[in-house]
Parts: sequence; structure tokens; C-alpha cells
Amino acid sequence: MAYDSYMIHAEADVDRAAAVASVLRSTGHACFVQALDLLPGDIVDEEILAQLETTPLILVLVSPAGGDWSSASQILRAIDRAAAGGVRVVPLLFDGSPLPFGLERLHPIRVTGHDLTPIVDGIARLSGAARPARPPVAAKAVAPLGETDIDALVQATIRRRLDRDLLLSWLPDGVAAGLPGHNNYLAQVTSDLTELSKIGQLPDGQWAIAIWLRQAERLAGPFAEARVYRAALERVTRTG
Repeated sequence: MAYDSYMIHAEADVDRAAAVASVLRSTGHACFVQALDLLPGDIVDEEILAQLETTPLILVLVSPAGGDWSSASQILRAIDRAAAGGVRVVPLLFDGSPLPFGLERLHPIRVTGHDLTPIVDGIARLSGAARPARPPVAAKAVAPLGETDIDALVQATIRRRLDRDLLLSWLPDGVAAGLPGHNNYLAQVTSDLTELSKIGQLPDGQWAIAIWLRQAERLAGPFAEARVYRAALERVTRTG
């Protein structure tokens, strides 16, 4: 089956996600939901990644029950695709739940109780709401960060104790694998930032240090350290 949408949801919302998908299918929309569409023997991570990378519409179900957000990495990837103009991300906001992560900038479909009509109506509106893709933003030269900048970023990262694998997760495998390894967290973060700040433009037009800074800002969430990453990112992208 070819799917036209993929739904991200918390573990606690499996039944709700299945109900939404069933209603959408009754109106002709094929929405991929793990609980319904994964087959015995499927490689789960590969199948999920394939849907995240190829479906033109990603729905994020948010409800009062879904507080665990074990699928946070999926949301981050969806936001990245949306920023690049490759997908539309639509939060399905149940019963006034707060939007997590970077979803607060997106206009949600609001749902109250068990009435799923707003979802059906909202998805139907999208069928006639296609917009031309925005032209890509021209890349700018990026100057390496200075020692003072790197020190501030290292201190922020240590305070938040951000996971290195997550920080590097959106870098191309070859770039991440090529970074030197160190035995302690302080040395590792310092080395990663120093090396990434020296790398020029990647083949896809992105800049390695900017990818790291965007991911760090996301992982820092509402904490003050996010402002440190954002300020460094702004300095980097203004240069050149």
C-alpha cells in the first residue's frame, strides 16, 4: 500500500492513533500507523525512517495521555524536513494539550473529546491548499567559531549534558564517523565543536557546525542554554 501520510504518536496514544487512521482511511487517505501497518518481521527502524523520509504529510498526535514522547527523534526529523520544504507537518492537538518540542510554530488541528471531524475536515482542506515550494536559501560562507565561542558552547553542553549521539545524529555518517574520539565528555565536546567549525560546506549545501548547533538548540528545549546555541548559529550564518 502507498501511504500519503505518517502519524507520530506517543506509546500511550496507540489506540487513539489507530482510531484516527481508521477514520482517515474511510475518507480515502492512507495513513501509516505503526500499530496497524508494521508487518511481522519488518525492520522497525528502517520502515519508520522510510515513512518519515517519503510521505508528503506527517501528523503528530498530541494528547494529555501522551507525555512520554519516546518518539521525540521522529518529531525532530519531521521538523527538519518541514524546514527544508520537503513535507507538511500537522499537529493533531487533543483537548488543549501543550505542543512539544518545536511544534509550537505550526498551526494545529484542534480536537475535543472523541469527535474526529476536525481532523477529517482539516486534511480535506489540504487537498486544495498546495503551495509552490519556496526557493532554497542561498548558502553563506561560514567562519570557524573562535575559542571564546567554542568555550561558551562547551560549557552550555556540559550543563545540559546533551547526548553526543543525538547531537551528531543529523550529520552525514561520514562526517560524524570522522570526528576524533576522546575518553571524557569535556574533551569530546570541545574536539567535536573545534573540528566541525573547521569543516566547510557539505555536498548538500549545509554547513556541519550549523547542523550541530540547530540540533543542540532543539535538545536544550526551553532551557537557557538554547539561547547560547541560537546566538552562535546566528553569528555563523551571518558570516560570509
